[in-house]
Amino acid sequence: MSILRFSTWTKLSVAALLLATSFLMVPAPAHAYCCGISHVTFYYADEAKTQSTGVCSEGCGDPYTCTGEPGPYQTTRTFCCPCD
Repeated sequence: MSILRFSTWTKLSVAALLLATSFLMVPAPAHAYCCGISHVTFYYADEAKTQSTGVCSEGCGDPYTCTGEPGPYQTTRTFCCPCD
């Protein structure tokens, strides 16, 4: 049985080829961008945020709207608007 011997040049060429192929196999980035931002604020009557009193929202081409009454405690969430 013979042992294969490769020159340094051959080893470097194979390493460069493997490195170049690995860059080609990287998946394309996901299209995780937003076409706008929507803010929704939830209002609560208690600090534990269990008794909802109202909700206000704006963004994604919609006007500023509120339902219920603003309370002393609030949580605001930001959402991504879908691209049409």
